[in-house]
Amino acid sequence: MRMVLIVLVVMNVLLFGWQLLSPADEPRAVVAAAPAAGASARSLVLLDEMDADARRALAQSVGTERTSSDPVCTLAGPFVDADRGAIVRERLRALGVESTLQSLEITSGESYWVFLRPEPSQEQALRRLHELHAKQVDSYVIPKGELANGISFGMFTQKPLAEARRAEMVKLGYEAEIKVLPRTQKELWLILGPGQALRVGESVWSELLPEGGGQEIRQNLCSAVASGGKFH
Repeated sequence: MRMVLIVLVVMNVLLFGWQLLSPADEPRAVVAAAPAAGASARSLVLLDEMDADARRALAQSVGTERTSSDPVCTLAGPFVDADRGAIVRERLRALGVESTLQSLEITSGESYWVFLRPEPSQEQALRRLHELHAKQVDSYVIPKGELANGISFGMFTQKPLAEARRAEMVKLGYEAEIKVLPRTQKELWLILGPGQALRVGESVWSELLPEGGGQEIRQNLCSAVASGGKFH
């Protein structure tokens, strides 16, 4: 009996000593989901073990999740006049769908401006204009903007026509250039807030915006619509 008691005491002493000498738990490493190699579930890896490409992919995925929360508005139009837009708006309101009729600047292509670089002063620009008119060249002095006191040879909606005009001016001894500008126009559109369009069935849209009427449904960030940005 004495031997059993001695053995138990020795074992307790050894266990206590082992607990005192064992290292404390290390702090847990941060983990992240690495990009999946296939359609299978993701595997967890340490951030320090991820290569540069994996880290970039992870950062992009996080950024996408953040931007996906930006509210999206639905745009219906364009309408030829405010009366037609108001009629559709009232029809939507009867269905419990709120919308606003707004004039938006829509990008409809590009314009090509053929011009001469600005002269040092307005007097010199007018002198250059008289010189061109004497040669029967249709042109005018640009009155304001970054090209003020330059000479315009016209704005074209087709690039080949602009290039032909520039070649004509170069042949006459003038170093004409081409500036590409976005071509925009004002259009009336109905703006539906986030989630509002989900209340309208496809059959209702077909009735409100009949085929052949030149109208369509678009989506854009609500912040862009509110800021009056240009839309393609």
